[in-house]
Amino acid sequence: MKTYYSAAGLIADGRMLVEKIARLEERRDELRDRLLYPSAVDTSKDLVQGGVPHCTADIIAELDNLTTHINVLTRTLKELEAKIILEDKWSCYLLYAHGFHGIPLSKIAIAGSVPYNKVKQQYTKAIRDLNKVVALNGEM
Repeated sequence: MKTYYSAAGLIADGRMLVEKIARLEERRDELRDRLLYPSAVDTSKDLVQGGVPHCTADIIAELDNLTTHINVLTRTLKELEAKIILEDKWSCYLLYAHGFHGIPLSKIAIAGSVPYNKVKQQYTKAIRDLNKVVALNGEM
């Protein structure tokens, strides 16, 4: 596992993992659609109209590879999330939601019925607290 020296590095890696997982899941959905509905994706693959059959073995192998890769990245993300050990659960939520998943603080404030300035202050405090935890645990 990677060693982190600041909260910013930890959060940046978490956000990168979330984005990569989302891209891979989108690709996996495209492959599933191509496998299940070949004529919907490409009309030349319409077997009823005499199109060329596609190689399902290649698609299935790629689906399996993508699923394995997604599972590994998800496990890595969970390990990264486990490194965020703060006593305040709200701070952890803010770091997950805004830091990793990129949900704007304004949306979090509206959903939680909390003033935006307060949410922004709490997020800043959570970053400071995480920096302290990372500094204390140099092996993160």
